[in-house]
Amino acid sequence: MKRYMCAVALGLLATLGGCLEADEGDIRKGVVDYLRDAKFCVDLGLRKEDKRFWVNLEKDDGERARVLQAERLIEIGPKEKSSIMYKEWAWITILDSLKPFLDPYDRTCFGGGELVSLEEYTTPGTDVQGRRVTTVTFVYRIVNLPEWAHRSSLRKAFPKLDETHSSGLKDEIKLVHTNRGWRFTPY
Repeated sequence: MKRYMCAVALGLLATLGGCLEADEGDIRKGVVDYLRDAKFCVDLGLRKEDKRFWVNLEKDDGERARVLQAERLIEIGPKEKSSIMYKEWAWITILDSLKPFLDPYDRTCFGGGELVSLEEYTTPGTDVQGRRVTTVTFVYRIVNLPEWAHRSSLRKAFPKLDETHSSGLKDEIKLVHTNRGWRFTPY
């Protein structure tokens, strides 16, 4: 009887151990879902004060603002002078081709992601809230870029925008095991 109980206990432990393993297909689906819903943001140097936007016209910031104007994404108003803020700045008008991409933090966000490869994932552990979690490293590319994001003058002026065209972007996220599989849950 004792041997039987030990065999049952070992079998149960092996079964539970298998349950604690992460299925690569489920993890892949969790990353694909995360990338599908993700927005990728670039700072184009636009600043908001109340409901109006302004840009710094000094040095590199000024050059980048003029590129945005040349590409018909913004219109720069008359120069303003200030001893408090920047020496030269201007109120701007955001044109319709850029408006849909602005987020509440003055960044320009677009796209979604597509998984290129799953690099690695950790053996699931438990976080402080008692949830099963795994850390996943993966390679992705951004899809659904707006037309203007492909323009070479903008890609040259904004290196972060140029990076969005790479098919080898690498990231790491934590996935939490839920009743719907592995999901990204911000902490």
